[in-house]
Amino acid sequence: MIRKKAMSRKIVLILGLTLIGISGVSVFLLQRLKTIANSSPSFLDHQIFSSEVSLALYLLPALFAGIGINIISHLLITHLEQAEKQFDQENP
Repeated sequence: MIRKKAMSRKIVLILGLTLIGISGVSVFLLQRLKTIANSSPSFLDHQIFSSEVSLALYLLPALFAGIGINIISHLLITHLEQAEKQFDQENP
């Protein structure tokens, strides 16, 4: 995205949805790891997934979801602004 100067709305929408999808998969995998860690005999696994460290592991998926939602809301807002401008031009 940094190298391109112009992007279609479709690509930006796909990027936002991809970020939300990645965060959903990450949360699912973290939940799965927690289940596996709780069933393992290792004490270290229990400590990692039952402490504040597990909270830190959820911050990255939350960040991805927040950025994805922000991108999609930006697209919707700009689309609505353009639709309002077009309506105002057609109906003075």
